Amino acid sequence: MFGVVSLEEISGSSFFEVLQNLILKYIPDGASLLETLDQSMGLFLLVGLVFGIFQCFLGYAARRVWTALLLLALCGYGGALAAEHFLLPMEGFVAVTAVVASIGGLAGYFFPGIGGFLRPLFTIFISAFAIFTTNGLRSLGIIVGLSAGLIVGIAVVVFYRVGLMFYTALFGGLLAGICVAEAFSVPGEYATLVIGGMFAAAGFSTQLFASGKLSGEAEKADSAKEAAKRLKAATQMDTAAQFAAADEEKNLKDLDMSDSGEGVVPSEGKTLEDFPRSQEEQEESVQILSGMDAPEGNCPSCGAIYSARAKYCMQCGHKL
Repeated sequence: MFGVVSLEEISGSSFFEVLQNLILKYIPDGASLLETLDQSMGLFLLVGLVFGIFQCFLGYAARRVWTALLLLALCGYGGALAAEHFLLPMEGFVAVTAVVASIGGLAGYFFPGIGGFLRPLFTIFISAFAIFTTNGLRSLGIIVGLSAGLIVGIAVVVFYRVGLMFYTALFGGLLAGICVAEAFSVPGEYATLVIGGMFAAAGFSTQLFASGKLSGEAEKADSAKEAAKRLKAATQMDTAAQFAAADEEKNLKDLDMSDSGEGVVPSEGKTLEDFPRSQEEQEESVQILSGMDAPEGNCPSCGAIYSARAKYCMQCGHKL
């Protein structure tokens, strides 16, 4: 875009003069816009001051909003260019622009990491281009602006939280410093940088402190959740151990009763002797015992067959 404009058309003696020439060249009816800005300069300085302070102190917290606005504008502009390229009617032009802009805004809101790269890139590129163009170095301004923007954008992505805090505090602080210096006509060549630096330092410290406090509260909440999970797991393990111990105790009792010869007493006071075994059951017992040990004899109490190694009768529990 900048390659089709000659240096004489956009150069100036200050940052604002370069921006003014860019507005005159690239924005339709830019002269009327500049006249409106000049007539309402106090209002725009106030809006810029509020925007700068908000960015300086709440840049990281509002990262989703800023990224959504940036992608809304970029995607909307891209959709408008595409609609114009394909010569769509006005209804199609508006529809394509609105749909693409909405998609970009939603993507920026749900994926704020995109803004961590694009926002520093655009801001630093435009600022560096305007500053270098002021000194008659447009080509160098493009190279330096792109290089610095890419470096800062990548650094912000790598060190996302701290990097984004630093960028938003610096950008918002400088914008607030410019608005304060212009509104109150503060003398001094470096008045803007001094005021902006003070805003940036205060904003970065505030964001860092607030983020650390929120992180501490989040860690406490996570610790409480982990403690609850561990307590729940310990309770479940303790319950399972109690059930296992109860089962083991029951099995031991059953084994002790079997070894002591105490059988289960049926209802109505009947003993196992009152339930004589049939001939088929006795033959099955003989077959089972034949697979293990040879039969030794018959129980003197119930007449059941027992093996040579048996100490108690398997039918009535009589000690042999």
